[in-house]
Amino acid sequence: MAGFTSATVFGYLCFDPQARTTQTGSQVVDLRVASNRKYRGQDQTVFVDISCWGKQGEAAMQYLHKGDPVLIHGRLHYGEWNDKNGQKRSKLSIMCNELVFMPRGEGASTQRRRPAEQPPQPPQPPETVNYAGETTPAQDDIPF
Repeated sequence: MAGFTSATVFGYLCFDPQARTTQTGSQVVDLRVASNRKYRGQDQTVFVDISCWGKQGEAAMQYLHKGDPVLIHGRLHYGEWNDKNGQKRSKLSIMCNELVFMPRGEGASTQRRRPAEQPPQPPQPPETVNYAGETTPAQDDIPF
C-alpha cells in the first residue's frame, strides 16, 4: 500500500519569495515560513522550507513579501544531495499543493501586496442623455 504524507502550516514569510530554475529548466519559487507556538509557557518557532511550482509560484512572486501571513498545504518531500565538500546532506520540506494568502492584522497596509499598477487616469467627463435618448458629450468636450 502506498504511503500518504500531508502537512499544513500557518506562519509568516521569513524573506521575500525567491525564484530559481531547476537543472531540467523548470521554475520553482522557494519560501521559508516561521510558525510560532507556546509550549509549557515557552515560545517555540519552527522554520519550514516550502517549494511552489507553476501558477502558485508565480502568484507567490507577484503578491507575497517578507512578513506576510500564509497558510500552506502540501506534501512532505525528503531531499538528499552532496554538498561542495562531498558531505551527504538532507532536508525535509513541503511541496506546496495549496497556497492561501491570509489577511494582515488591523491597520496593516495592503498596498504593497498589489501588483504594479498603471498610474491613475484622469476621470472621464460624464456623458448626458438628452430627451430624444441620444447620448451627448459633457459641455467641456464641445470643440468650440
